Formats: sequence, structure tokens, C-alpha cells
Amino acid sequence: MEIGELVTVVIPDSAEEAKCPFSHKPPDPKEKNELGGIGTTLGDNMTAGIGISHESKSDGPLRKGTKEGDPRKRPKKRRLVSVLIKVNGEYAKLSEDGDPLPYPLTCAAHHLVPAQESLKGHEILKYMCKKGEQQDFRNGKSAAPAAVSGSKVWGNVAYNVNGSHNGVWLPGNYAVGGGKVGVQVWSDKVTARRNNAKANQSWVDALDLSPDAWDSGDDDDEEEASEALKRALGRAKKKAFMLAGKNHSVAAGNPKWAYVKAAMDASGGQFHDRHEDYSNEVQDYLRKMAAAYKKMHSGAIKNCKQCEKAARPSGMSKNEVGPPYGIVGRLKNASDFFKGYLTRTNKTLGTRKGRKIVTAANIYTSGWVHAWFNDHTP
Repeated sequence: MEIGELVTVVIPDSAEEAKCPFSHKPPDPKEKNELGGIGTTLGDNMTAGIGISHESKSDGPLRKGTKEGDPRKRPKKRRLVSVLIKVNGEYAKLSEDGDPLPYPLTCAAHHLVPAQESLKGHEILKYMCKKGEQQDFRNGKSAAPAAVSGSKVWGNVAYNVNGSHNGVWLPGNYAVGGGKVGVQVWSDKVTARRNNAKANQSWVDALDLSPDAWDSGDDDDEEEASEALKRALGRAKKKAFMLAGKNHSVAAGNPKWAYVKAAMDASGGQFHDRHEDYSNEVQDYLRKMAAAYKKMHSGAIKNCKQCEKAARPSGMSKNEVGPPYGIVGRLKNASDFFKGYLTRTNKTLGTRKGRKIVTAANIYTSGWVHAWFNDHTP
């Protein structure tokens, strides 16, 4: 994968709409927002093609999205289960005469507009959530209801933060032990890696290859590749397969960087772990949207005769207007904007600008990607 031109992206403003964007009809009580970001739900919705709109109209344009299955399970594309890594230009092996060692790889569903880190508490919610109604901002199985302070609308826009339009599959170090699971070879998370049968079996299981893929050759008496890998892991010294090295160092001799780069090349997306800077960029984008809706809200209160005549639900004042359902489409535009910089266009990471494909120096989902951009290493 090549790296495109490094640019500082100016988050595009959201122009005001020519007509009043606020609904003048009584809100449908069935219209609810889904604002608690749950990765597994996002992944399921991406696989099923469930969109970012919960609106009650069955033919709503954003109720359905493109189906995009888990890279490990997708039947019509190459299944991503492992990568080979190069350290100092040489494939990692357990022995000099051995085959390149396959490292497990998995991707996780990433919210393009993060629920907890970008959307929760944001001013844009004033134009998405019904005044006084409890919204569920859960970050897990338990509900976390809270009303949006200062809401300006009398109904919900029916936005689903876990909809397929708001998701992208990105690789991480989950399969190699960057967290609590995986084969535990990402060395700063592991103090002692035992060469035992259980640990080696977990490596084989993590690769999840079919029996045909494990078949090592035409000789029926030849040892199957899965058994060969377990034996090789058992004989090798720990340092032969550990992903050691300095975090966020993109040196050719750093096994961690070798894994990160191989994962990005295989998946066509940015490596993903902690992404506070990314979430801040999304917040900036949403602030542009909120500023536009604030101005449109003020104009509607002063000048829109339809807003003035609209039958307000009980408990709503003249300062509240109908939900601007078009905001869901603008949130999709936000997701599309960021997805363009997180994924690959043709063979280059980034989005197309005229004849060029460019990356954005300030849009990244991992310190590894940030270091890579700064290093300008192809």
C-alpha cells in the first residue's frame, strides 16, 4: 500500500438549507434514536445492511445500507484470517529453513461517528433529540438514559449510530493479544509467554483456516500444516515469534510495526486502537453542522410561518420546532467523509481529490498511523 500526499484537511462546513429543514407535522411517537454505540451491534448491522435511520417509513432511503460482512467470514471476498510479516525485509520464520509464520488477524467494526467519544454530550444532539425525552447513551448492555439539555426540537430524528452507514471494518492487534484475548504475542501486554500445547493450539484456532487450507501437500503421510505449526511453536524460543519493539516506531526492524503494516496492507484500512484525536476531528465536523442548524433554528423561529402555525405537542413552547429529519443524511455525509480517509482507494490509503489520492495528516485511528504519516514511509 502506498501513502498519498499528506494534507491538513479543512473540515467542510454544512451550508444552510434553502427551505426550512424542520418538520411541520406532529412527530411520530415511534420515531426513536439509537445513540449508544455498541461494536457488536454495529458489526451485525453492517453484515445485515441495517441503515442509520429508524424512521417509521418502510421505504425510507437510509433504513437500509450496503451489506458488508466481517472480513473473517465474508464468503464472496478473500477471508482475512492471517498475515505474514517482514522484519528488516525478511519474512518472520520460526527457523531458517521454515515457512513464513502466519500471524492471526481480525478486524473490528469501528464507528465512523463515535457514539461515546464524539456524539455524546455534543451540541448537535439539540437538533436530533426530542425535548425532555430520555435518550439511551449506553456503552454496553446496561441502559444509560439521559435527556438532552437544551433540546430545540419536539421530536426525534430517528438516527441509529449503530447503522451500517456509520461503520467500517478496521484491523487491530486484538488477535495477537493487544487486549485480553488473542494469542498473546504483543509483547508489552505479555510478561510471560509459555510454549505449551494449549497456547500453541490457540494460535492454530485463531487462524481458523479450513482443512483444505491447512493441507500441506499431496503426500498423505506428510504432517498437516496445523500440526506442523503447533510443533514449530513448541520448539521455538519465545523471541522467535513475539511481536516485540517500541510502540509507534515505524522502523523496518520493529516486529510490531511489521504486523501493523501487514494488517493495513491486507485489510485496506487504517490500524485501529485508541483514537482520541480522531474523535476530536469528528467533534469539529459536528460543530460545523450544529452551527448551521443553530442559525437555521433561529431563522425558523423568526421567519417560518409554517413553524409558527404547526401544532406543537403538549409541553412544547414557541422555541421548539419539528425534528429536522434531513440531519440524518448529513450525518451519513460525515461518515462517508471520514471513511474516505480511513480506507483504501484503489491501492492507496486515502480519498480521491481530483487526480490525486490523498491522506489527511490529522485523521487517523491509531498512534501507529500517525507515526507512519509523519515518517512518510511508503
